[in-house]
Amino acid sequence: MSNTDIRSLYFIAIVFDGDLGKGITELKQHFADKYGSIAALKSPPHVTLLMPFKKSVKHEDALHQALQNMANGISPFELKLSGFGHFGQRVIFINVESNETFINLHSDVHSVARSELKIFDKAGKVPRPFHPHCTVAFRDLSRSNFDKAWSEFSDRSFEALTEISFLSLLKHNGKMWQVLNNFKMGGK
Repeated sequence: MSNTDIRSLYFIAIVFDGDLGKGITELKQHFADKYGSIAALKSPPHVTLLMPFKKSVKHEDALHQALQNMANGISPFELKLSGFGHFGQRVIFINVESNETFINLHSDVHSVARSELKIFDKAGKVPRPFHPHCTVAFRDLSRSNFDKAWSEFSDRSFEALTEISFLSLLKHNGKMWQVLNNFKMGGK
């Protein structure tokens, strides 16, 4: 099998960088240090647009081209992060306020994934409603530590307004997720 026949894991996201990304990473580190939840540190701070999928490495150029074409047609937009939320007793996240541009971007990513990239949802699986969020603790957060962490973060303030100007393709390297490429919105 040649290197181009190898299948890798990818996902598409909005990745937060700069001071906002640093601040979110510090929160993830807090959850790791205080509550033993290190899984969220295995990816940069982000909002997932398309869940992880497997694709042959030989299709990376097609992925890049499709995402750049999509990004070219999207104007940069603002996104607001506000407060904390949770899913069940295993996931704590920063709330990301949705807006029409963001909802359309999510829909466009899924449409391109199905039509151009031939990435399909699992057969018979009903897609989850889009609930944009930035995870700070999950998977390895124990139930007892969830209760302690949620007690600390349920009323904690977190406010940020950031301009989104890139779409990102992430690739798993066997240990963690890394940004493979960023695609500038609104042109080249």
